[in-house]
Amino acid sequence: MVKNMLDFKDKKKIEALKEKVPSTYSLKALKEAFLDVIERSTADLNKCAVLFSGGIDSTIIAYAVASRVKNTLLYCCGMPKASSFARAEQAAKRLGLNLKKIEVKKEELPELVKKTIEAIGTRDKLQVQIALPEFITMQAIKKDSFKVVFCGQGADELFAGYNEFRFALKKKSFAGVQELIWKKLFEMYERNLKRDLAIANYFGLELRAPFLDEEFILQALAFPPQTKIYSESDLIRKHTLRRLAQELGIPKELCYERKKAIQYDTGLAKEVERILKGGN
Repeated sequence: MVKNMLDFKDKKKIEALKEKVPSTYSLKALKEAFLDVIERSTADLNKCAVLFSGGIDSTIIAYAVASRVKNTLLYCCGMPKASSFARAEQAAKRLGLNLKKIEVKKEELPELVKKTIEAIGTRDKLQVQIALPEFITMQAIKKDSFKVVFCGQGADELFAGYNEFRFALKKKSFAGVQELIWKKLFEMYERNLKRDLAIANYFGLELRAPFLDEEFILQALAFPPQTKIYSESDLIRKHTLRRLAQELGIPKELCYERKKAIQYDTGLAKEVERILKGGN
């Protein structure tokens, strides 16, 4: 698997985490675990790229990685006038980091979708919708001669980021949220990592996901669900991660930014659906 990342293909290793979760939790311990994995993940680098949206996950990763790797370049993509550009630009500027935007032309999409399907090995609509912006971005990263790319994968699973967690809370209270966190971890490889790693491998890139380091995972799991999502009407969630961002020194306005899923934020979801249905 990826450097400094738990092997999520091995379900026994995920199950084993349950016996290792600390009995107490603290923001200090979470911060120490995060800074430790960032240090280990960047020790061999003099340049790297970051998949960047301006959301809390990629903002934390970009901020931390760039503090250790001088030549760090952030990347985002989207259709012309996509909301993803404005948010990413604003966040990168606030962090004082360089951002490269890849604007996708409609006429390029059929071939890009074809290559994305080739890379991930499935025509599943949701998988292709999520994979396409990753494919476009990593293609640009490869062309720019980077070898390592960082991402914020794992934050939604560990910190109750998905909208689904609101419904779990409504149906089964906080016990349902905790149950769903574990379910998401067990499903992570098939639902997310398999796709992301396939795209990285397609371009010969090494994908690094600091949130998926075992010690960080354990410290994150130690936090009770009610510290991550406050109510069934909580639209931003991931409050523990947002507190960590503030503790790291990230501007507060970036810590509480709300964004859409990548396939919608980039304006690519409808285009993928049209192409998969045979549209031009």
